Amino acid sequence: MKEICLIIPSLRKGGAERVVSRLSYLFSQKGYKVNICLFDDNNIDYPYEGELFSINSPSKKGIFKALNILLRTYRLNKYKNEFKPNVIMYSFGNSANLINVLTTNKQKTIISIRGFGNLNKKNNLVHFFHIWILKYIFFRSNAILSVSKDLTHYININHKLTIKKTYTIPNGYDINNKLIKQERTNDKFTFVTMGSYRPEKNYNTLLEVMKLLKANQIDCKLIILGKGDDYQTYNIRNQISRLGLENSVELVGYHSNPEKLLSTSDCYVLSSISEGFPNALVEAMNCKLPIVSTNCKTGPREILDPKLKYNKKIHKFKKGAYGILVDDPNNNPKLENINNLYLAMKYMIENDEDRSIYSALAFERAQYYSFEKWIDSHEIIFNELKGASNE
Repeated sequence: MKEICLIIPSLRKGGAERVVSRLSYLFSQKGYKVNICLFDDNNIDYPYEGELFSINSPSKKGIFKALNILLRTYRLNKYKNEFKPNVIMYSFGNSANLINVLTTNKQKTIISIRGFGNLNKKNNLVHFFHIWILKYIFFRSNAILSVSKDLTHYININHKLTIKKTYTIPNGYDINNKLIKQERTNDKFTFVTMGSYRPEKNYNTLLEVMKLLKANQIDCKLIILGKGDDYQTYNIRNQISRLGLENSVELVGYHSNPEKLLSTSDCYVLSSISEGFPNALVEAMNCKLPIVSTNCKTGPREILDPKLKYNKKIHKFKKGAYGILVDDPNNNPKLENINNLYLAMKYMIENDEDRSIYSALAFERAQYYSFEKWIDSHEIIFNELKGASNE
């Protein structure tokens, strides 16, 4: 029997965690024996298929973080010794990737790179050390799976990989669960966005845009699905209050099945300054929502306008093949970013015909990212690795 071990720190709410949950079911349906190794099995928020094992080593801070790496390495290595050489060891997230390569045994080691932010070079000592660790992870792994073509390109160019070990596998989605767009229940034009309150989601800019729309007598509201820690939640609520948006912005928290809220909204907006492959964007497209998105690295460009050149400057906003793109927020001053996003959102409100066209195009594009294609792409790489080990 084919066998795989999925390694991730936890199964708490999050994008990578949701991916592991889905993959556990899909690999099982493909005839794999699925093992899931967690560093911390407290507060499991996602269902899973397979045998779960925890090395009981929750995250630590300060000097205890270094000691925790040693403990995790020892415990995972002991766990790996129980597996046969043909088992695929597939990890998600930087901390899991590091422990996975530190415990390289006879099995093939695959790491998953899911976000651009951690790869982007900055001139400080902490980030230099982080980049050094990434180079070590890349060197020690048998294969590097990234979620977007732009991310793969960045890894190859900036980390100077000399042998072919990078592959692109975009996330897959349940496109067969086609939710017919429901009747609108909102009394005004409704934007929706989804994600945690982390800074890279750039909600502070999105809220400034909502203030500008309100100041220009454009009646609309914004629903934010997601949550953050106490500090992040305080900041976003404080900004909503300071901008006078209590009646224009609704924080609805985390929803395990967000399709209903998505499908009854008018437009999905993504304001991020950094992504890997934005899961929520494709999920919204599968609900037939027209899209307004920043052209941040990485993901939105190749989803919404794949023929647009990498790093191409966008003036104000661009009507892409499958959605509207505004320029990467990292390229411009804050006021310009606010104005660009404002113009794109205003355009979507005022142009019923284009909004209807983009609704159909979004749904059409979402069908490309099926579960079946996702798993088949993994198996092609697994077979390549198996063939290489037999040579």
